[in-house]
Amino acid sequence: MEIPRGKDAKTYQQRAALEAAAFTHFECAELRPYKLAFETAIESGVKVPCPSCGLAGVKDGACAHMTCPRCDTLWCYLCGLDVKDCDKPQGTDPNSIYQHNVDWETNPRRCPMWLDQVNRVDSRWPADADGAVAKLSQIRTLRNLQVVVNELGPDMMRRLKAKYSSVRNTGYDLDRLGQADVRLIVRN
Repeated sequence: MEIPRGKDAKTYQQRAALEAAAFTHFECAELRPYKLAFETAIESGVKVPCPSCGLAGVKDGACAHMTCPRCDTLWCYLCGLDVKDCDKPQGTDPNSIYQHNVDWETNPRRCPMWLDQVNRVDSRWPADADGAVAKLSQIRTLRNLQVVVNELGPDMMRRLKAKYSSVRNTGYDLDRLGQADVRLIVRN
């Protein structure tokens, strides 16, 4: 095919640019649901939904107990369970979340009241509150990413990384996700 010259060349270049833009647009539309799944995995590592109404919240350095501002549900931020569903010693008040924190060091169905306490049984966790909140978010995000990357498969992940810098630059080594330790709390 002969490339046009002069005035026709400008029209040819404009048409080629429009075709390239259309191709990019269609490719973005095709990849959108996969990119959205990837972004949701990252976002849900930081924000945990209320088990009753789904309103997501972000934890600060305070205790792991949450009260939903929308529906007033009392729940545990660490395990994500409603106070009624949290594991507690038999015979205790089903509406008391504090019993969910009893013997958490040895009972894997229970959670500490404070995230900075996890360091007592799991040295991977920092001893300061802000560091512990960040560690929880990191573990949750890695877990979510492992699921999504496995579901999408290596070919789709290559396409997403090639197309989007936001996928390439997550701060996580996506090629080594399967080797990441995503256990929430390692109890001895």
